[in-house]
Amino acid sequence: MWIYELFVLPPDTSPSPVAEVEVEDTGGIRVRGEYSFGTEGATVGIEALGRGWSSNLRVIDVAGVSGEVKRIEDLQEFSLGFKRGEFALQGGIMTEELPLGRAKGEGVKVGWRADSLLYLRKYAPTVRREITLTGNYAGPYVFSDRPVMGRSLKVYLNGRPLDEGDYTLAPEGNALYLRTEFGEGDVLTVEYQTASLSPSHVLGATAGMGPIRLHLYHERPALKVMEGCAVVKGGDYLLKGDTFLLVPGRGNLSCTFLPSDSGGYDFLGDRYVPHPGGGYALVPPDTSPTSYLASTDLSLPLGRASITGGKVGDSASYGGRWDLGVGSRLRLFTSGDIFWGRRPSVPHYN
Repeated sequence: MWIYELFVLPPDTSPSPVAEVEVEDTGGIRVRGEYSFGTEGATVGIEALGRGWSSNLRVIDVAGVSGEVKRIEDLQEFSLGFKRGEFALQGGIMTEELPLGRAKGEGVKVGWRADSLLYLRKYAPTVRREITLTGNYAGPYVFSDRPVMGRSLKVYLNGRPLDEGDYTLAPEGNALYLRTEFGEGDVLTVEYQTASLSPSHVLGATAGMGPIRLHLYHERPALKVMEGCAVVKGGDYLLKGDTFLLVPGRGNLSCTFLPSDSGGYDFLGDRYVPHPGGGYALVPPDTSPTSYLASTDLSLPLGRASITGGKVGDSASYGGRWDLGVGSRLRLFTSGDIFWGRRPSVPHYN
């Protein structure tokens, strides 16, 4: 025997329409699904519940700004989870709150009770720029101060994705010319990544006993650097001797050449060649810094406190937070933090 239940939440309880469908059989297994639509796209979730276990599939933001279905690596989340008793496992594309900010990547998270271990290959963040078009001016429209990685470039006109034939990327790699019809006030949206926004490997762990919990975090860059450029698949440059050939999307290097009065390279239309006092300088990629942090949470009768120490890039980071209160009828609170060096966030504390 199957039981079907459909719930549609009223519009005033959510910023976007949400629907849930639940199916149950006499074997004790329930399958529950939900979906919602918002300004960023659609969210779909499926959950199966059995005797002592549960499994779920969650897909967030499956559509782009114009409704097109996104590639898997562009989704905000595409994860599969399993839980049985005190054990939990989740893997896929996930978004996690980390000490150095919110990050998305491919990874796996294992949990036992309140303890957990996380590995995440953090994606290079995507930059999004919006430009209001003027009259019949077709370009160049500069959207970045650095050359972009060709494979990452996506261009939209009023939310509609443009084909590669609808625009031309300038040789400098940071501006484009439009080759399609547009009008005054139309909005051009450009999404891209640069070599300076490096992906990285992240390892995190949480463990504790009683009122004390320990959190560990380690991050190191995933990109390799060669001759001042990032080694990537589908890069924009090939190195021939000491000359950098411009081959958008077909090279193995992503390089950044910036105009300079005393640079070491000249640009000859399809290549950068060494020249003392040339007009361009090769800027090494600013890869994600190697960082490690450790923090301890203390749950006290008067409140809680956190002590953090470690290194973020070349900067040390030490300090702590507290949130304490005294009194029963008239309760007095004090909270704050003190840090030397970079001030990291503490997701498990905030």
